[in-house]
Amino acid sequence: MSNDYAALITTLIVAVLAVGTIQTYTFMKRSADLQAEVGEQYVEAQQHIIDLLNQGRVPSTEEMEAATMRWWTPWRLASKWLAAQAAGALWIAVCGFLVFIQAQVLRWAAMEEPKPKASELAETSFLAVIMAVSLLVAEGVLRSFAEVQRRGSDARRRLRQQNSAADRDRLRRAIEVFKKTGQLPAVPASPVQTPPTPPASP
Repeated sequence: MSNDYAALITTLIVAVLAVGTIQTYTFMKRSADLQAEVGEQYVEAQQHIIDLLNQGRVPSTEEMEAATMRWWTPWRLASKWLAAQAAGALWIAVCGFLVFIQAQVLRWAAMEEPKPKASELAETSFLAVIMAVSLLVAEGVLRSFAEVQRRGSDARRRLRQQNSAADRDRLRRAIEVFKKTGQLPAVPASPVQTPPTPPASP
C-alpha cells in the first residue's frame, strides 16, 4: 500500500461514512417514529374504550382488538418497524467496519519509513469501500421498488374501501369478458320515469 492509495481510500471511506451516518439516522429515526406512533395509537384506543364504557356503550370487536394490540400482527411489524430497525442496524455495522478500516489505514500512514507493504490492509479497505458503495446503490433500487409496491398497495386498498364486494366482482367479470371477447360491459338501462299525472280540473 502506498501513501497515495492511503489518501485515496481515506477520501472514499470518509465520503461513504458521511452518507452512511445520514442513512443510519434516517432509519433509526423512522424506527423510533413507528414505535411512538404505535404507542400513541395504543393509548388512544384504550382511551376510546374508556369513553365508550363511561357512556354505557359496548365496544366493537375491532375496537377491543385495537386496545389489546392484537391488530399489530407479525407481518405488519416486519414490514414497518422491523424493516427500519434492520436497515439502521445494517448501516451501523457497515459504518463501524469502515471506521475500523480507516483507523488501520491511518495507523499505517503514521508509521515511519520504511513502512510495511500492508497488502492485506489495502485489499480489505478496497473491498470495504466496494461493499459500502454497492449497498448504497442496492438500497436506492430497493427503496424505489418498495415505494412502487407501497403506492400500488394503497391504491388497491382504496379500491376495496370505496367499492362493495359485488361491485369489485362485477368489475372482475367485465374485465375477463373483455379480455376473452373484446365485448364492452353492458350497462343496465335506467328505469323510465313517467311524469306525474296532473290533478283533474274540477
